[in-house]
Amino acid sequence: MERIRDHKLRLRHRSPRIIIPFVNTKEDVLKAIKYATYPPRGMRSLGPVRVSLRDPEYVETYDEEILILPQIETREGLENVDGIFLRRQDRSLLRRLKRSFKIPRIWRQWNHPKFEEAIQRILDAAEETGTVPGILAPIEEAYKTIKRGFKIINIGRDVGFLKQAAAQELQKARSHPKDMDT
Repeated sequence: MERIRDHKLRLRHRSPRIIIPFVNTKEDVLKAIKYATYPPRGMRSLGPVRVSLRDPEYVETYDEEILILPQIETREGLENVDGIFLRRQDRSLLRRLKRSFKIPRIWRQWNHPKFEEAIQRILDAAEETGTVPGILAPIEEAYKTIKRGFKIINIGRDVGFLKQAAAQELQKARSHPKDMDT
């Protein structure tokens, strides 16, 4: 799964899971589906030469394999969540750490009542449409989000994990006695 800026490049290399950032309206989702799927459903060009050499049924099966993951990151997206979660959609991601829906004065206040209401609204919309909800949450919050109903919990990013591992290794290196024989 990846978050991308240029969907055409990624689609060319057969990435079946695409996170679409800043989805604010149903039209945003429909546009993503249109560009990511082949005719007659979408308008993606029929030029997957390299991929179809490895998989002759690529074009026939791709539309059923692709996951388009809309990210609700703004207040506008939250207000339109009922239209954004289409029955065809398989997942939704809520960018928890980045923004609290730009609601004034609750930046990173995960227990704020307005943020909790936003979470519940997303869960309700996901349940109503059969969408599998996902969220980005720190490991300390992962179990809470599972209990609330989220099915996909992203507990971090590769850069964060690398930074944490590097800090641990540096700490180990610094903890060795200074008078060690070399």
